[in-house]
Amino acid sequence: MSNLVLFALMALIVFISRYVFLEPSVKLTMTPKLRHFLSFTAPAVLTAIWAPIVFLDQGEFRINYIDPIVVAAMVTTVVAIKTQHALAAVAVGMVCFYGLRWVI
Repeated sequence: MSNLVLFALMALIVFISRYVFLEPSVKLTMTPKLRHFLSFTAPAVLTAIWAPIVFLDQGEFRINYIDPIVVAAMVTTVVAIKTQHALAAVAVGMVCFYGLRWVI
């Protein structure tokens, strides 16, 4: 299957999934249980994005506490938990990461 066909199918799936929930004429409601279940999707997707960046180095598992990426991820996690403010966590994490890269 060509990349263009795959791209078109993915775009169609995303459009339909958004349309069904956002179009007022479609009478579809979610149960509280389903709404609670879907509340976990954002953390799951974000974890799938950042975990390989932090813990993998060219396909190899990395645990190096001197590595700026690992240290910045730990600092960002602590700031995010303590402040509950996403922008503050991202800003502190970026400053920590680039500061450590400049020092190390």
